[in-house]
Amino acid sequence: MVLCCQRTLVAARELWHDARLIREGIMVRDKDYVAVFHSVHRVMKAEKILKREKIDILLIPTPRQLTSDCGLAIRYDASVRERVDAVLAAEGLLPVELYRKDAGGFELVSSIA
Repeated sequence: MVLCCQRTLVAARELWHDARLIREGIMVRDKDYVAVFHSVHRVMKAEKILKREKIDILLIPTPRQLTSDCGLAIRYDASVRERVDAVLAAEGLLPVELYRKDAGGFELVSSIA
C-alpha cells in the first residue's frame, strides 16, 4: 500500500511540474532535445515505447520555430539522450529531425531526409 501511495505521489508531482511548465510557456528548456517525426502515428508509438522504458520524456506541440507535418514532438533532457537514441534505433523509430534548444533558438542536431 505504501509503495502504491509513493508512486501516486511521484506521478502527481511530475504532472504538476509539467502543467506548470505548460502554463508558463516553457515547453522546451535550454539544452533540451526535441525529436520531430513524420506522422502522429510514429510520434505516439515512440512516446509509448519510451514511457514503457521509463524514460523521462514529454509529448509536446511542435515549437513554432520548427516545421512538422504532424504537429507533435517529443521533448527530453540531455541526460537521457543516449537512452532515447538507443531505444528508438532498436525500434526503427528514429526521428526525422532532432533539435537542441539553446538561448538563441533551436539547433539542428541530426536529420534523416
